[in-house]
Amino acid sequence: MRTLNRQTYAPAEIIIVDSSDEPITIGIVACIVSSISVQILESEASVCRQRNRGIARAQHEYIFLCDDDIEPPSQYLETIVDFLRQKPSVGAVSGSIREPENGGSLREPFPTPSLISLLWSFISQTTVWGDVTKTRSSVLARAVLLMVQAWYRKRGNTFTLAGWPLVTQVSQAAFRTSMYGLGAAIVRKTWLLDSPFEESLEAHGIGDNYGVALGFPEEKPIVVLRDLEVIHHKSNENRMPDERAFFHRIMALHCYMKRSARFSILSQVMLRWSLVALSLSFLLKGNTRKSKAAVSALCHLIKENFRTLTSKEYRTSNESTDQSRRDFLRQSMVGLTILSFRSQGAHEESFDEYEIKYQNIPIPNLPHRLSGLRIGMIADIHSGPSMDKAEMERYTAAINNLATDLILLPGDFVNNRNEEVEPFCDAFHKLRAPFGVYGCTGNHDYFADADFISYELEHAGIHMLRNEHRILNINGEKLSLIGIDDVRNAHPFDVQFSSAVEGLEKTIPNILLCHKPYYLEEAASWGVNLMVGGHTHGGQIVLGRLFDTVITPAALISGYIEGIYSFDATKLYVTRGIGTVGIPIRINCPPEITVLTLVNEE
Repeated sequence: MRTLNRQTYAPAEIIIVDSSDEPITIGIVACIVSSISVQILESEASVCRQRNRGIARAQHEYIFLCDDDIEPPSQYLETIVDFLRQKPSVGAVSGSIREPENGGSLREPFPTPSLISLLWSFISQTTVWGDVTKTRSSVLARAVLLMVQAWYRKRGNTFTLAGWPLVTQVSQAAFRTSMYGLGAAIVRKTWLLDSPFEESLEAHGIGDNYGVALGFPEEKPIVVLRDLEVIHHKSNENRMPDERAFFHRIMALHCYMKRSARFSILSQVMLRWSLVALSLSFLLKGNTRKSKAAVSALCHLIKENFRTLTSKEYRTSNESTDQSRRDFLRQSMVGLTILSFRSQGAHEESFDEYEIKYQNIPIPNLPHRLSGLRIGMIADIHSGPSMDKAEMERYTAAINNLATDLILLPGDFVNNRNEEVEPFCDAFHKLRAPFGVYGCTGNHDYFADADFISYELEHAGIHMLRNEHRILNINGEKLSLIGIDDVRNAHPFDVQFSSAVEGLEKTIPNILLCHKPYYLEEAASWGVNLMVGGHTHGGQIVLGRLFDTVITPAALISGYIEGIYSFDATKLYVTRGIGTVGIPIRINCPPEITVLTLVNEE
């Protein structure tokens, strides 16, 4: 109450939902808070019921959910309110919560995990609450670290495969996450009414925030203000022992996972695997009580599975399940190994085996008239012995059939010879898009003569961006395309990029074409909205996948193998491309035609 009274932004009302043995009186509160309207409601001892009752009584659009052992700084409410005024679409905001360690000092809210702990969390698919981008390793372990960091970057602040929360991408001053503690958060009242606290939980409400946040209307609904710190004292009064709280947290997690469409059968299987790993981890640390709690929770879940499988309702419904469903379940169980290799062998890819990948790209403050813009993209064509004119013509037809608004080609048009550009131009001069076809050079274009290749491509209707930008007028709005030549030792990224953006206003939405995807952080420092590239071929030879992480020799040279990545507000999309280099085969890595759709991040 004293910390609320010291706030530079006073709340309109304070509602105390009291379940103490000696009820709080208005007289006691008035001695501390004199200028704010206070209501005191009595309730049975149930954290979730107390919160729901207070929320229902509140009269204002936003509610500050303040646990009784939270100590916010004096400017806490004012800072969050100012943020909400600037971002009115946001529905839940919290400061970064700091808690005391055993020695009494406050632990960092997002500590950097060690390489060993990060790898163990990755293998066990347990929670990670820290800045994985700052984890360091020896040279020998760097390839493994890059793959693991890439997986967490792609996963974002969501959940592990086992359903445990992830908060690993925290470089932005205000970052979004699917899950965070709500005990010091300001939340829109309608969100809390639509997703109330689960009153069937035990009285302490362990795991309650998990269910509430899953019911919020967005994938990452909670914004955390990284530099606005709030202390959670974790008072021992009425606090459940750690091992019991851990058990109840697991059971709550399991309950919410069964209800939510965000989690699959695989998630339930992985949750059980994570409990095996957690039990072993606690045992090795000497924490036998928590180890037993993990085993106890695992036994409960296994018994539940057994009851379900032997129930009459399950047997009756299972008889009507079609063969494909049974096959999927059987394959899911068989495929559950820590390191899963696909059974597909090495072969030369034919055109019929390409994949079209669709990806929405959220861009902050994207003008409404640019939202929905569809961009077709291929890269790494490598016209030459392994990519003939007939196959390129079939790709041309496939891209044109997608009817995208714009087409981008980020490099490696030829393999290594000038004459290979002729069949390329014969095939791809038929590309059509309302707002044009644009490209940039790749390293293989320099193995030939990049000036000659670019000249021929221009005559084939492909506008080459060579350390320059072009402003398009689309539906009355501006969109800037920035293109740079392949980055080499003699032509570093910063020099070429500075030339490309000279005179360009940062307020104009922009897309950077850069063949090699290594320069995401540099692009983000300028304010690039979207960077597109290729170069890695998605690995071309993929030995297997460790969950969502591609295991490929290409990881030795790049942490950006395929798909979507982000750094600060900048997004990077790396396409697998359609061609090959070296040996003319792809293993577990089909060619890719990409369709990117720009959407407003709000």
